[in-house]
Amino acid sequence: MDAEDVLRYLIAHKYDTAATFIYIDLPYLFSTRKGQRPVYRFEADEFKHIAVIKATRALKHARVMFSHYPNDLYDEMLAGWQTFNFMSTTRKGQVLERIYYNYELTDQLHDYSYIGEDFREREALSRVKKNFIRKLKRLDPQLRNAILQDLTSQKNALLANIGKKCDDALNGYSVDFIYVDEARHLVSSQNKEV
Repeated sequence: MDAEDVLRYLIAHKYDTAATFIYIDLPYLFSTRKGQRPVYRFEADEFKHIAVIKATRALKHARVMFSHYPNDLYDEMLAGWQTFNFMSTTRKGQVLERIYYNYELTDQLHDYSYIGEDFREREALSRVKKNFIRKLKRLDPQLRNAILQDLTSQKNALLANIGKKCDDALNGYSVDFIYVDEARHLVSSQNKEV
């Protein structure tokens, strides 16, 4: 099964939803590489790239991201998509890479383990989070659950004020605080065992 078949499968089986993320990293076009010899067991010629891009454009809702070196083919076929350039290191030295993606970025992270501008800030924020969790665990269970419930209420009020933009960013997922109590039961912020 190749990339085109996978994309057709996703469409046929109704995985073309806003909750679907597809990352495509085909072997880069020979014309864009510093070395002109085959590197991968399965290379992709220009026709394969065109076919995969066309199959991807048939997706109406899924979030799709390609990575490649900047080139005219991708720039033309993915015109209107967002791009992000970054420097990367290969065996041949530094190269400029480009990410092409068909969705708007939001301020909301999907993975908060990378919050912070750099390593030092992430480490400092990690210590703040760990200290907060340690203090939260030492609280009386009823007080802890009351605090979690208030946090959930505040989060819901904030989401209601922000409105549709947040709903779109959350893609229909519900966010809840869950805590493991001393008896190793999962307890949600609504004080219910899960």
